[in-house]
Amino acid sequence: MQEAAVIGHDVPFGLLHAISRLSEDECRVSLGDLERAGFLYATQLFPDLQYTFKHSLTHDVTYSGLLHERRREIHGRIVESMETLYADRLGEQVERLAEHAARGQLREKAVAYLRQAAAKAADRQAYREAVALFEQALAALAQLPETRANLEQAVDLRFELRNVLQPLGDRERIAECLQEARDLAARLDDASRMAWVHCYLTEHFWILGRYADAAAAGEHALAIGQRLADLPLQVVTNLPLGLAYHTQGDYRRAIDYFQWNATHLKGDRARDRFGMFVLPASFSLSFIAWALAELGEFAAGAVAGEEGLRIAETAEHPFSCGYAHLGLGVLSLRQGDVRRALRSFERALSAGAFAESPVGFSYVALHLGYARALSGRLDDGIALLEQTVTLAESKRFVARHALRLAYLGEAYLLAGRTSDAAAIAGRALALAEEHDERANQAYALRVLGAVSARGGKPEKAEARLRAALNRAEELGMRPLQAHCHRGLAAVLAAGDRDDAAATHRGSAAALIESMHMQFWDADRLVDLNGRG
Repeated sequence: MQEAAVIGHDVPFGLLHAISRLSEDECRVSLGDLERAGFLYATQLFPDLQYTFKHSLTHDVTYSGLLHERRREIHGRIVESMETLYADRLGEQVERLAEHAARGQLREKAVAYLRQAAAKAADRQAYREAVALFEQALAALAQLPETRANLEQAVDLRFELRNVLQPLGDRERIAECLQEARDLAARLDDASRMAWVHCYLTEHFWILGRYADAAAAGEHALAIGQRLADLPLQVVTNLPLGLAYHTQGDYRRAIDYFQWNATHLKGDRARDRFGMFVLPASFSLSFIAWALAELGEFAAGAVAGEEGLRIAETAEHPFSCGYAHLGLGVLSLRQGDVRRALRSFERALSAGAFAESPVGFSYVALHLGYARALSGRLDDGIALLEQTVTLAESKRFVARHALRLAYLGEAYLLAGRTSDAAAIAGRALALAEEHDERANQAYALRVLGAVSARGGKPEKAEARLRAALNRAEELGMRPLQAHCHRGLAAVLAAGDRDDAAATHRGSAAALIESMHMQFWDADRLVDLNGRG
């Protein structure tokens, strides 16, 4: 029974026979005795006979009663036997192999099997499980001699651990991993691995709002990737570089990085994750769609967004599907089709892909909450926006947080909470200015203009709306320009400045027509002449 307890709660007959050093008949007799005594019972007859401990306590007491050295020796025999019995399907048994190798102190095998088990967990988006397995692999590796091969593996394991920490938003552990990897890469004098450190630092700096540092790290990694013709390094680096410029409002430059990926990831390459938690091909196209939405190029954005969704659905990758629906949702939102945007955002969350990902959830939820508020579901929208603001602040997600706050400010204004709107939109503007998020400065200024108009301060409203318009024009954000012109027309008309108001109405109309854009229902919008 001791060998059975070391195997685990479920005991395959073939494996028990292999490690027991008994003949098959002797093994069957012993199992029959244990079954009659009420310790084990058969749970599976076909294709392989399997027994299970009747009570967990029986298993635990038997296992804990073994001397440590005896346990270690049996675990080692289990690994050897499993490698023989399941030689043609080790991948199916990798989790059990990892556990037995670790407990048997077969450290080289433990590292290999734990790493494979972690990768399997990551493939099914079980990121917390993957983190635990990668951490165990690192602990086992630390017990091995510091050969060059082991030091290289120590760097690579930290990269893989970083990739599953990223969707969980564990910034502190990510920073530790990257610093440890950087020190090891320097010790190895390994230019390629050091380039990957800079690649991952690009994303780390981006989410912290350190865009200049992100650009420097990313361009350093890209230069090495280009020199080495390293496609994975270039692809993975392009993602956070594109995000950094996208978040700042430099949409054309962001599109360049994302488009490089879209161009180079065709056919089977489009289904390659390159170790990431998303498909870079699909993700890049989704953010091209978002960027083009901000620029008012809705037809081209729809083409990119639909292709991103097609790739994600073909690969049956829930995370990538979620981001694809996000990109299409923003496209609809900027075009003014709130109902269609709502459907996209709700689809992004409905698959449950972001249940264990604060990063993904906060991205989608900020837009979904805003769209709900615009559609008249103010309580639901505000609650979701407040939730994502709290989550982002607890996780130190600085990137695009100003937009979350601006959205929440507008939702408060729609609900008649003018003082709350002023406070939260003021925070949005300050944060956007601090981190040079120029597009989000424009969004915050527009909300502050609406707040001033609602508060009977037309001069302040005009100044803020003009500042928002100037920034939107500088960045080519034509949908936002249309909203600013419309807001200015309302403010100026309320002050009997009819000619100026007519000019802005005409500008808004021209933009709307050129983009085939629609405004949201008037009774669900902030009316900048003071009516809600």
